[in-house]
Amino acid sequence: MKKLLIYTDYYKQPTGYGRIAKTVLPELKKHFQIGYMPQNTTVFDTEYEYVKDMQSFNPDIVLTIQNWELISKLDIPFCHVNWCCIENEPFPEQWRLLLTQVDKLIPMTEFCQLVFKKAIPFHSKIVEPIMPPVDTVFHEMSFTELSGMNNPYKDKKIILCVAKNESRKNLHALIAAFGIINNTYPDKYHLQIIQLPVKLDNTHIPWNLDMIADQYGIGTSMTYNTSTQPLEDSILNYLYNVSSCVVLSSQSEGIGMPLLEAASVGTPCVAVGYSGAAEIARKYGRVVEDYTPFWDADGRKYAFVKPEHLAHGIIMACEMKVDKRPENNIDRLIEEIDSTRKVDNKYGINMYPILARQLSGDIYTRV
Repeated sequence: MKKLLIYTDYYKQPTGYGRIAKTVLPELKKHFQIGYMPQNTTVFDTEYEYVKDMQSFNPDIVLTIQNWELISKLDIPFCHVNWCCIENEPFPEQWRLLLTQVDKLIPMTEFCQLVFKKAIPFHSKIVEPIMPPVDTVFHEMSFTELSGMNNPYKDKKIILCVAKNESRKNLHALIAAFGIINNTYPDKYHLQIIQLPVKLDNTHIPWNLDMIADQYGIGTSMTYNTSTQPLEDSILNYLYNVSSCVVLSSQSEGIGMPLLEAASVGTPCVAVGYSGAAEIARKYGRVVEDYTPFWDADGRKYAFVKPEHLAHGIIMACEMKVDKRPENNIDRLIEEIDSTRKVDNKYGINMYPILARQLSGDIYTRV
């Protein structure tokens, strides 16, 4: 049995990659001897101890889920597989050289695959996209199961948004869109926002939901959770089941796991027509294709959607029925990981030590 080192700190997080890592880890344990390393080095006194502990496992394959910074500091032979998604383009220039060192790149979306191919057009190990599997806790509930739950909004169509409250999620546009819906169809719809925990800093500034709701006169037609703790999956599954649609109004989105989870219970989803989430919404709901692109100071592309266009997409999605369900791609993922072989890079030398100094400012020194 091959040794597989999984390298990510997302496993303990209740959002995106945390949900993905939590779902795939039990399945990977059936096929590999697993070593698990969080990216957060605070559990070690020094970065050197962290890297030393990784090397002592002596893995055959290292699977990085999204990030891979400290992997560049391992000086043992291993096959490196990266499984990730990209939320916007272009791929950051400072990471392009590191991509060439990866033995296999598994994009989660077609959008990510395209960004990879633009960044490193001569890399032969970019495989076909493998979307993450959805945890089996998310399933279509029976009438008996639903009747035993208390739904205070059973006389309304529930529009659900499950997202971190940060600027990129563009909750302002969602609430503005719901204001249009609520004014057009009073007492017919209810907006439920489930805020996922997020580390607040100068890059994650939350929206003031009450102020925005007051601005559009929404009143009690919108509710949101205030707890900093994530909802239990069983409660989230219930919300997916009783909702008429699930919406992500994000300016960019790598995957949008709430959309996949909603689709797995048969609830249609809505997303802006840019980046990874749009691929899910095209299969299982409505895509708002009419958006305005804009670029940040680093040249990264985002999408701004007008509330009236988002409102139209939401109303259309609420009347839809989703007949198909997302595929469970875990077998494909395991096959791709297991079949990874070491490949020579075009530089003919091991670039990891060079990249480690370049990316970290040479903060790691072996003693």
